[in-house]
Amino acid sequence: MSFAEPWRGSINGILYGLIFVRELNETVADGMARAMLQRRSWGNNPEEFVEAIPLALAHPGRIVDGIPTHHTEEQFRAYLTILADKLESLRPWP
Repeated sequence: MSFAEPWRGSINGILYGLIFVRELNETVADGMARAMLQRRSWGNNPEEFVEAIPLALAHPGRIVDGIPTHHTEEQFRAYLTILADKLESLRPWP
């Protein structure tokens, strides 16, 4: 992990939350977004995730490194896009 990638911690937190999730879809993203807003499982506030996701998606290298996962790079990137959209749709946040 590089300190030049300040988004990595937030993204790894998302990936860690998906360890036991087989299918990445809108239902999973909705549940994760709502948990983030309630701060049930993540120490970050929702704004940190909303800021980290586009930075991660713009990263030319792999973003699934560091946390063991059965999700492919493409699956996870697609999921991040869905998650970011879901977080934005839930504004204004509590």
